[in-house]
Amino acid sequence: MTALVLSVLFVAAPGVIQPDAALLAEARRLLRQQDYASALEVLDAAGPKGAQPEFLRYWAEAYVGLLDYPAAVAVLEDAPPEPESLALRIRLLAMLSRDDEAREVLAELLALERRLPDLPRLELAMQLRESGLVSESRRLVGAPTAADSPALTLEHGRLRLAEDDYEGALPLLASAASAEEPPAGAAYEFGRCLALLGRREEAIPWLRKAILEPVDDSLARFRLGQLLVQDSDPDLVAEGRRLLSGHEESRLRARRRDLLLTRLNEHSVVRGSVIDRTPGLVTSSRDGWVELLGLLLDRGDPVEAARVAQAASARYPGDPAFDIARARAHLQLGHLGAAAEILTAFVPPIGEPLDGASLSAARWLADVKLREGNPAAASVLFDRVLESGGEGISPVIRAAAATAFAMSGNPARALTLFGQVLDRTAGPARAGPLADSGLVLEMLGRPSEAETRYRQSLQADPAHMAASLSLAELLLRTGRNGEAAAVVRAALEHAPDDATLRELLSRAALSDAD
Repeated sequence: MTALVLSVLFVAAPGVIQPDAALLAEARRLLRQQDYASALEVLDAAGPKGAQPEFLRYWAEAYVGLLDYPAAVAVLEDAPPEPESLALRIRLLAMLSRDDEAREVLAELLALERRLPDLPRLELAMQLRESGLVSESRRLVGAPTAADSPALTLEHGRLRLAEDDYEGALPLLASAASAEEPPAGAAYEFGRCLALLGRREEAIPWLRKAILEPVDDSLARFRLGQLLVQDSDPDLVAEGRRLLSGHEESRLRARRRDLLLTRLNEHSVVRGSVIDRTPGLVTSSRDGWVELLGLLLDRGDPVEAARVAQAASARYPGDPAFDIARARAHLQLGHLGAAAEILTAFVPPIGEPLDGASLSAARWLADVKLREGNPAAASVLFDRVLESGGEGISPVIRAAAATAFAMSGNPARALTLFGQVLDRTAGPARAGPLADSGLVLEMLGRPSEAETRYRQSLQADPAHMAASLSLAELLLRTGRNGEAAAVVRAALEHAPDDATLRELLSRAALSDAD
């Protein structure tokens, strides 16, 4: 489900005095800062919504920011019929699967004399297509023409794909993918269309191009993996399996996220900035908000996680779970000071036990300290977390604690923790702790054991870069330049443009020459 980001401009009519101009200016400031709950309070203080219809889109933006899409739709129903407000209503209705209402508002939009600008029109068409309203999307964009931009041509191609017209889609997608500045996703869609037409050999290069784009496309990786596992070359089959691994879990997470967000919107908790305190509602939906936040944070989507945490806090003020989630979003965004400020308030002084919220806060505060370059402080916090959490502490936390102990001068404790991690971990997930424990073994002066760990890491995941680099460095230091070069060449198959690997390969060649 696509997150909505609105850009709202206000221009006062000439000669019209706005009695609440200061409040409205403050609301605009808060909306720009994405402080939607505070903006909603200010807007309500500015007066009844119906008294100032030109500001209805401000209320709508605040509701959207708080993830209360039904409330935003209700506000926009009273807005003047202008293209931007109608387009937003359609997008929200489509996201809520209120298809008949979306069609009615679309007819109203198309009947207006003033057209929706090109970019918002394209974005609305994409939303309709993604929501299954393909014919409605086609009505909005019209028939393809030679004057269309590459982005609009790509959308025409996607619409043909959605209608299973692969032959009709192919020239449109080829044009978009071959443009001087091709739009994001064009390479993937062209490669996918070629694959659907059975032109496998032509599809593979385009899908390889797609997975190298700045925005990582898991669907492109999945589609390429599907094609490669059908090859007779065992190396390509192995590459295909690596690309496919984890895709199903990622897909299920994305589906679960969309279902959660839809279900939470069915409750429509926020109305007129009054938070519904119905006990049954709070009991039935709080866990959904917690689960949604966990999914977003686990998949590394801190911007949306921050929005969800703010929306959840508006419904459940004072609930530490959502404050801690907000701190985790700050941590992922690199805002260490903001994360520390939130988390510190939940961690009691040394000597007091940790449990529940304080245990979670101490764990994430330790991560903050580690990223700040203060492993000693991180070790103290991890010590408290390990003592309070006992056997229930996850392998991920144990691995982070091991890193802190290694960096703070206690490699023996770190090695013990990595051993516990490996006892609790299977499959490719072992690659990271195996490589990290190899570094610790080097710190302890045990290079042969370290080499074994690095090789075991690469067996678990041949594309694990840290293991390749560490093993190659170890082999170079011990004069085994040919073996080091072989390790680097194998790593370059997975990262052909990596400058560090190429520098290592040069060093190995120079050492051999000497």
